[in-house]
Amino acid sequence: MIIRDAALNDLEQIVNVHFFAFPEFFLTSLGRKFLKQYYKIYIKYSHIAFVAEKNGVIEGFVVGSNDSTVFYTDLKKEFLCFIFPMITNLFNFNLLSKIFKRVYSVLFKKKINNSLKSYDELNELTSIGVISNDQNRGVGSLLLAKYEQYCIEQKVKGITLTTDADKNEKVLRFYRKFGYSIDQSFVQDEKRAMYSLVKYFKD
Repeated sequence: MIIRDAALNDLEQIVNVHFFAFPEFFLTSLGRKFLKQYYKIYIKYSHIAFVAEKNGVIEGFVVGSNDSTVFYTDLKKEFLCFIFPMITNLFNFNLLSKIFKRVYSVLFKKKINNSLKSYDELNELTSIGVISNDQNRGVGSLLLAKYEQYCIEQKVKGITLTTDADKNEKVLRFYRKFGYSIDQSFVQDEKRAMYSLVKYFKD
């Protein structure tokens, strides 16, 4: 297994892994074209993106950013590329309302949840996705270790991430093993209970 920087020609396989790892997530519902544009931002604008590759096949990925404000600025630069993928969802009104809420928050620099504490001094780990099978045990750990090492080399104070609070014990156990702790809880989209996890690096 090789952990390396993600490249633009990895996007198709990264999306494949995303669909396997996150079948019920909001971003997944926006479709493959949307996801390719989304993950392209991390690679094109030199945010953080690593892949786990075995025999030429990508089995996992991790993405994030040292500055989420810069990431959303880069996202706005590519906004027109998201128009067509979003149009395909025009007749799904529940999904459309979620899309516009998030687009509005990006364009006008407003938080989706205004009560949420900000972590401006921390790196934001956005996602780790792995094709889970017996041969891939430990891939998520390798990706997270690579990601953390990069952050330490960049002298980042720590990492934050958000994840589901309910029916998510396997994921929470994974992050606890690596020293992450729950810092706050909040509700997203009115019903979805979420946690903010943080890990601070020692000086």
